[in-house]
Amino acid sequence: MSFRLDMLKETVAWAEKLEDYGTKATIRLDDKAQQTGGIAGLFLAAAFGFSKPETFLALGKKGSLWAWSVLFAIIAVLLVCLGCCLSVTWLRSTPMPIGLNVLQGLMNDLLEQDEARLDDTAQENYFQDRLRLWGIIVDDRLRLNKDKARRLFAAQCCLATGMLLAGLLLCFAIVFRLHR
Repeated sequence: MSFRLDMLKETVAWAEKLEDYGTKATIRLDDKAQQTGGIAGLFLAAAFGFSKPETFLALGKKGSLWAWSVLFAIIAVLLVCLGCCLSVTWLRSTPMPIGLNVLQGLMNDLLEQDEARLDDTAQENYFQDRLRLWGIIVDDRLRLNKDKARRLFAAQCCLATGMLLAGLLLCFAIVFRLHR
């Protein structure tokens, strides 16, 4: 077997591993998006669950426009966070590994040839075709993961902003209660 053929076989094997790593990264991004969305949902539930009508009335009567603005900003930012998380986990077309039909098509082209014509060049062409297919799949997976990572980062920034604003509002409420 020639060095070129060995090199092509190793590159195809590496492309298959890259696809496996890309798939695992996609799964991790989806998991992190679910966790981030869960935390944002808990903050939203806490904001509405622990708030009493009297609190809103007191905030409206004695609170400032600043406090109302912060409260609405918290809710808006957490809703945007949930939207970003859902867009990460949203099911859309994902790159799939080379299908059995495609591989059989490549093999059938070679099997139709005479044994004498199946030299190193024919084998190299076979592995180059497989490598070309894997290259498309790996590039598609990389694009998908970059998009998911960008959306997840936006969701995490929104969550952090919402948490920071909730802390500020809590501090404002404590100070407001102390100076009452």
